[in-house]
Amino acid sequence: MTNTAADQSRDQPNDQPNSVLYLADAAQTIREEALASARAKMAVPDRDLPLAQLLERADFLDYVTYGLATGIAAVLASHDSGIQAIYMYDPAGNPGGSSGNVGGNPGSDGVRASLAVHQLIRVGRPSAALEILITALDHALLAALRDLPVCAGRAFILDASLISDADAAQERGYAALLNSMFAPPLKVWERET
Repeated sequence: MTNTAADQSRDQPNDQPNSVLYLADAAQTIREEALASARAKMAVPDRDLPLAQLLERADFLDYVTYGLATGIAAVLASHDSGIQAIYMYDPAGNPGGSSGNVGGNPGSDGVRASLAVHQLIRVGRPSAALEILITALDHALLAALRDLPVCAGRAFILDASLISDADAAQERGYAALLNSMFAPPLKVWERET
C-alpha cells in the first residue's frame, strides 16, 4: 500500500517542531502522485514521453493541476476538522476573474505559461491556524515543484480562499463562485457527515 501525502502528514502530531519537514515530505508526495496520475491519464503512446515534453501540453498540465488540488485538499483536511469542502476553480472562467497565464489560462500557444492551483475552502469559521497551514504548504509545494519549467518564477502555487458559512449563506465574495452559472468550481474533497 502506498502512503499518500495526507497519510504522511496526518501520522505526525501537529505540535512537532519538525512539522515543516513533514510538510516538505507531503509536498514531495503530492508532486510525485500528481505527475504519476497525470502521466497515467495520457493516451498510451504519450505516456512514455519525457516529462519536459509533457509539460508543454495543456491536457497534461490540467491533469497535474487536478492531482495537485486533490493532494493539497487531502493534506489540509487531515489537519483541520473545520474544513467542510474544497473546490478548485479557474479564475479566468468567471466574470471579473483575474487574467494572466496561471492555472488554466492558456498562453498564446494554447499552453498555460505556469502552474497554479486555485481553491475555495469552505469552513464553518476561518482560522489563523488554517491560513498559516495553507501558507506553509504553499511554500513546501514551491520547493517541491521549483525544478519544473512551468513553475519557474512563481511566487505561489496555492491560491486558496477561505469561505465561511456566513459568506456562503449570503454569497459574499468568493462564495458567489460556488453557484456560478458560467464556470462552477469543481469539488475535489468533501467531509463525510
